[in-house]
Amino acid sequence: MKVAPRFGWKLRLTLALSEWLTRVGIMPTVPAIIRWPVARRKSIKPAGWMTYPPPASVLTARESIATAAGPMDLKWFRTSAAQAPSILFIHGGGWANGGVDSLDYLCANLCDRLGVGVVAVDYRLAPEHPFPAGLEDCYAALVWVTARAKGPVVVVGDSAGGNLAGALCLLAQQRNGPSIAQQTLIYPSLDATLASPSMAELHPGPSRADFAVILQCYLGDHDRRDPLVSPIHAQSHHGLPPAFIATAQWDLLRDDGARYADILRAAGVAVQYVNYPDMPHGFLSTPKLSLDAPGALADIVAAIRPHLQGASTTPVAITGRLTATLAGQ
Repeated sequence: MKVAPRFGWKLRLTLALSEWLTRVGIMPTVPAIIRWPVARRKSIKPAGWMTYPPPASVLTARESIATAAGPMDLKWFRTSAAQAPSILFIHGGGWANGGVDSLDYLCANLCDRLGVGVVAVDYRLAPEHPFPAGLEDCYAALVWVTARAKGPVVVVGDSAGGNLAGALCLLAQQRNGPSIAQQTLIYPSLDATLASPSMAELHPGPSRADFAVILQCYLGDHDRRDPLVSPIHAQSHHGLPPAFIATAQWDLLRDDGARYADILRAAGVAVQYVNYPDMPHGFLSTPKLSLDAPGALADIVAAIRPHLQGASTTPVAITGRLTATLAGQ
């Protein structure tokens, strides 16, 4: 594993220690974690010393909604009990781990800085519920949020949640479903064939072999090129919502995001793409350790804000230090 010298000493130490503990068998491997009971996997979230508490203005609450598959939990982030939802957040975790508490740092700050309600969806996890269960849950949540919104709705997802957010935009288009004003995909997995060049690199976090195990858990024998699994492979991307795509340089998924930005741009979709050169996968989950997390959060807020105001083609300022591209305008 290569570790970028500009990670900062806290992140370098944490990543090196994590790698060593996994190698000697103290920390569990990806295949071992997938075998944990689902309740334990849902509880996976960043340790308190890695992240920050939510802003004091943000209230959280849980709500259960009815879906075709049965009751499903949502987690609200809002500054008042009367605030309507405007953002649907889909957590990461390889489609098999994590829950609505996985990225409180991002959800709470989006609520606080944008002044809108954020709803995180507790979608069903693989392997107990393989594709398309999680995606259908996200669609049900989108319908629910849209019915209660007082304006445009944005979808946000990180990692596997970025995959689900991108697939959700395609699914909503296929079904003539709810309108999505913008999609924010944070270090997303977008090609289940693992064909992106960055998949051959060695970086902190999940390995290519880990991704193969995760995808087998989620998909079984399902076609890896199905656009609802691999949005990169959709026959058409015309008419999809404007996108903000964030990637990390030291991440095997980096080129998934870069390729998708190019594909959307070629289809005439407005795209903002930022690659954070000194960051590993999942860096927004560890904002106390990740030097670029505050800037990335500011970029995400700036990218979403005009779409919530109905100005979906307004350029916005981006602070990312490597690339920031805007197209389709």
